[in-house]
Amino acid sequence: MDTLLSAFRDFLRELLKEFLPEILANSKPDEKAEQSAYTREQFCKAHGNISLSSWRKMRREGWAPDIMLFGTQHMVSRESAQKWRRDREAEAKSDAAILEHERLVAHGKIIGAKAAASPLHVSKRGKRRKKAKEKR
Repeated sequence: MDTLLSAFRDFLRELLKEFLPEILANSKPDEKAEQSAYTREQFCKAHGNISLSSWRKMRREGWAPDIMLFGTQHMVSRESAQKWRRDREAEAKSDAAILEHERLVAHGKIIGAKAAASPLHVSKRGKRRKKAKEKR
C-alpha cells in the first residue's frame, strides 16, 4: 500500500511539473481582479491583516491611504490602495529603511548572544536540572 501511494504521489508530482507552468502562464492576474473600493476592514485584511490600532496609527501619522466617502461609508479606492502600496515599497527601499533594518539585525544578534549566555536560557535547562538533583 505504501509503495502504491508513493508511486501515485510521484506520478502527480511529475504531472504538476509538466502542466503547472502552462496553467500559471494563462492565469495572469488583471486589474479587474482587484476590488474597486475597500472598506477599512477589507483594506486591512487585503494588505496583510493590518490591525485596527495600526490603521488608526497610520491615519494619525498621515501615511494611511486616501479615504473617500460614499454617504456615511468611508472607502479606499483601488487607485489609492495602489499608490499606498507603491509608497510603502519606495519607503522600504530608502537608505534610511535599509540602515534601520541593519541596525535592528545587529541589535538582535547582540541580544540573542546575551540570552544564550544567560544561565536561565532554555539550552541550559538540562544542566540546571542536573544541578538541582545533585543538591537534593
